Amino acid sequence: IAIIIGVMASVIYELKMNELPLDDKLTYDLISKAETFGIFQLESQGMRNLLLKMKPYCFNDIVAAIALYRPGPMENIPLYLKRRQKEESITYPLKELEPILSSTYGIMIYQEQIMMISTVLAGFSLGKADILRKAISKKQVSLMKSMREDFVLGCIKNGYSEDKAIEVYDLIEKFANYGFNKSHSVAYAYVAYQLAYLKANYPLYFFAAILSNELSSETTKIHCIQECRGYNVKVLGPSINKSYKRFMVEGNCIRYSLLAIKNVGIAAYQAIVEERELNGEYKDFFDFMMRTDEYGISKKVIESLIDAGAFDEFENGRKDLLMNYDRIKDYCHLKKTLGIDEKPIFLLSKEDEKERLEREKDVLGLYLSMHPIEFYKNKISYKYIHLSSLYDYINKQVNIVIQIQRVKTIVDKNGHDMCFIEGIDETGSVEGVIFSSVYKSSAGMVKKGNICLMNGKVNFKDKISFVVDKIMVINE
Repeated sequence: IAIIIGVMASVIYELKMNELPLDDKLTYDLISKAETFGIFQLESQGMRNLLLKMKPYCFNDIVAAIALYRPGPMENIPLYLKRRQKEESITYPLKELEPILSSTYGIMIYQEQIMMISTVLAGFSLGKADILRKAISKKQVSLMKSMREDFVLGCIKNGYSEDKAIEVYDLIEKFANYGFNKSHSVAYAYVAYQLAYLKANYPLYFFAAILSNELSSETTKIHCIQECRGYNVKVLGPSINKSYKRFMVEGNCIRYSLLAIKNVGIAAYQAIVEERELNGEYKDFFDFMMRTDEYGISKKVIESLIDAGAFDEFENGRKDLLMNYDRIKDYCHLKKTLGIDEKPIFLLSKEDEKERLEREKDVLGLYLSMHPIEFYKNKISYKYIHLSSLYDYINKQVNIVIQIQRVKTIVDKNGHDMCFIEGIDETGSVEGVIFSSVYKSSAGMVKKGNICLMNGKVNFKDKISFVVDKIMVINE
């Protein structure tokens, strides 16, 4: 499998996916930091917590993480991590099991390990070992009973005590109910590694692909663009002259897709791009309207393009274009039918920045050119950190500026009100807690939509959270 990672000077750069080195440091650094948004099998918060604790440094670590993070094997994660970090000694029920279980620190993780144990201790053939695996995993009681007898007898025949044989079989029986197939885990881990490799080494193309594959998902787009900022990748607004169907790499940036704009369907997109490729870039808004008039692109589509910023390169205000649309449309019609070539006087108006951003969000699903919270950040003199930097301040007291998205009030064990909140800034999101001692004096400020300067402590237990000590509303 090969993918195109870039085109420069008419030369196609191709990356052969099945020939990637499996020891790439950038890839393991990314996985160890749990920067796994967009990575198959490694995206969930629980898996990211495991990766942060585990800090994988080789391919087999990824395989083990995928096998461990499942309902049954999860109970082995604490023991696995302690043994891996040499906080607890590694033990084996029998020394003969060390070659089989050493790679997983003496813990049964894979179904294949069960099969190997039964062949080594009880002399089972691989076929019979697989029958044992299936019998236990499918809970076939009568077959499990006969297989237990065969296992114990086989162990005794090979010189092991009956007690030790029963001990090992009980471990197998307990594990096999939820054991994962290693071959599956390896396949999953390989795909995960390939994606992580692309993200670590070619973030521009990785993020462009993620955004293109999630055209309709606003949540994914927001998260992806936040991730882009962390990699110093800028997402440029849509352009009537530079945008295409997919999100495209443009220099060291990513250009927004025309099809990702609300109301812009495939027919309108094709008309815009076909005309552009046939007769060159559009010179200004008048030129665009004149050249696309015959394609029947609706007013609603063009208004969405305006609100999205697709005409910003022409240096006309978005509100001005919206206000002059009908007059320009009439001019195009008169020029084509009567040959009148006198452009109408372009009326100007004062644009409200907040209204412009809200209209942009309506058609893009997110704030792209600027987040409203940045208005208020510019007005305060306090030092603060971005939410994307919280991992660098664990157990430290910091200021943050957030827009409150969710408030959940509960009663604590002493009968006092406290609350949990969720907030965002232009770089990310965070969950926070306001204990009763602080909430008592600040409840009136903790409202959805408020933009607040908050002082508090950054905590990490499974995930980042923020314990609020002081609050100041700054958007009033």
